[in-house]
Amino acid sequence: MKWSKEEEQLLMLWKEQGWTTKEIANELDTQVQTVYSKLYRMTHREELNTKKAQYYLDNKEELLNYNRKYTKQWKVSNSGKSASYQAKRRAAELQAVPAWSETLAIEEFYELRPEGYHIDHIVPLQGVNICGLHVLCNLQYLTAQDNLSKGNRFDAGATEQGLLLVQ
Repeated sequence: MKWSKEEEQLLMLWKEQGWTTKEIANELDTQVQTVYSKLYRMTHREELNTKKAQYYLDNKEELLNYNRKYTKQWKVSNSGKSASYQAKRRAAELQAVPAWSETLAIEEFYELRPEGYHIDHIVPLQGVNICGLHVLCNLQYLTAQDNLSKGNRFDAGATEQGLLLVQ
């Protein structure tokens, strides 16, 4: 359940006034456990974030392997969707290749990819508010982990720095 800032402020105010979690739950028309969990997370936010980060660091390789395994299983059990997504990606890439694109240089860029790296479009081909082109200056090498965590997002600050170097 998502809580708005106003609900969180009310929650803290009522707790400071001495309301019980049961009274707060009745007022918000929700379960006592939900209120208790939310209050705990709000009052222990830093501690929980630290524990979460430490857990990730301690189990990084195991978590990455699990994600890879899960992705492979999903692709097998959802082969139709997977094929559809790949076709959509190829179509977007084809539409994003301008006539002036350096096709041979792009092919060489792909061939020279270091082991363990992905090729990433700095400005995504299928972005929400912006769509990039499949051109050499829009490509970069990223580690697999960095590329998968970046997803389909666009970081304007990083792009401006990169474009300044290209120009």
